[in-house]
Amino acid sequence: MRIVLTALGTVGDVAPMLRIAEALEAGGARTLVFVNPFFEAHARSLGLSVRAVGEPWDPEQIARDPQLYDPSHVFRQVFVPPIEAEFRAIGEALAESPTAGVVSHFWCFGGVLAAEARRVPWAAVSLAPIAWLSVRDPSQIAAFPIPPWILRSVIRWLVRPRTLELYEPHVQRAARALGLPELPNRYWGMQTRAALNVGLWSPSWRAPAADDPTNARIVGFPAVARNVAALVGAPGASDPGARLPPPIESFLREASAEGGAVVMGMGSVPSVSEPLYREAARACVALGRRALLVGASENLDAEFGPTIRTAAAVPYAAVFPRASVVLHHGGVGSMTAGLRAGRPAIAMPFANDQFDNAARLERLGAGIALPQRRALHGGLRAAIARCLASRTMAAKAAAVARKLATEEDGAVVAAREIRLAFDRRPGAP
Repeated sequence: MRIVLTALGTVGDVAPMLRIAEALEAGGARTLVFVNPFFEAHARSLGLSVRAVGEPWDPEQIARDPQLYDPSHVFRQVFVPPIEAEFRAIGEALAESPTAGVVSHFWCFGGVLAAEARRVPWAAVSLAPIAWLSVRDPSQIAAFPIPPWILRSVIRWLVRPRTLELYEPHVQRAARALGLPELPNRYWGMQTRAALNVGLWSPSWRAPAADDPTNARIVGFPAVARNVAALVGAPGASDPGARLPPPIESFLREASAEGGAVVMGMGSVPSVSEPLYREAARACVALGRRALLVGASENLDAEFGPTIRTAAAVPYAAVFPRASVVLHHGGVGSMTAGLRAGRPAIAMPFANDQFDNAARLERLGAGIALPQRRALHGGLRAAIARCLASRTMAAKAAAVARKLATEEDGAVVAAREIRLAFDRRPGAP
């Protein structure tokens, strides 16, 4: 069975798709993965068959451009421009050899349009629950919490129609330019016409809902990708068994005798997180706690003294479990690493799915959702103190980690479901 995948976007988008490709290969499928040229070398290092598509795009530009915290800007400026190139490249690949189906990140419409044109089934992969915009299990969509009973109506009558209004014209325009026949509602049609909709998160994080997309399968969080973050320069390298630099190892060992260090990592947005790193250092000094700040600038070490240590890049999976409290931005990769660590966490979201991820963390009782404006005005110190003092929160976080440890790798489950979905299609190769 041959399967084509698209893996475009940021580190957090690309790494899970590459894990699915690896799992498909391990299960006997042949894969061809389309990536942005920025990730080509890494994808090849995994032993995958890879083709680059589109112009090179550095994911750090999202961190440097505040307007890209608006998801509609991300869609228009990051995912829409490569649709035509993606369509043509994948169309050529589908013409070369019999292909069972196309697997696409939810916003990679070029692959889906190519599958549609060639009458090949596709699977849509969503990395976080907000992509499904359920009314039954509503996702938080703003920096401030909205009560669920209000949120249901907001999503049904405002967000879903507004999403269609903002996104649909771009997909329809691309389809017309590519000579495809008229079809209504192509944006949500990526889900409604898919052979499979993969929810790449744990059912204990967000369970199935009655209004989930057709053919939906929630498969679990993917296992840690093989060192993708280190290879592309992100601060949260991923290998849980990696050997830490001796100064970091020594720092954490000394901190463990004092109850453990507060460990902070802001994923793929460290360059705009400096005020939060500084606030975390200030709070930990005031609380008499050591702190390891992954991705912070080195000058914080000198400014705040020996109890504050910075690191350009160390594995979250190796350092989060040794923390007393974990601080992150609520991105799904960092969130997963924090949940698996079994430590109370504080999520300080910037945008997009992070608000919902932070809210779900707090709902689980395993941490705190802290708006950045509050964090920067004394709220972070109070939140850290609360996490350190709460036995209930520590117990909840540990229980979540134990539950996740019993679940199968979500990428492996996704690969199995993808093969089954494509096998069921008439004439599947």
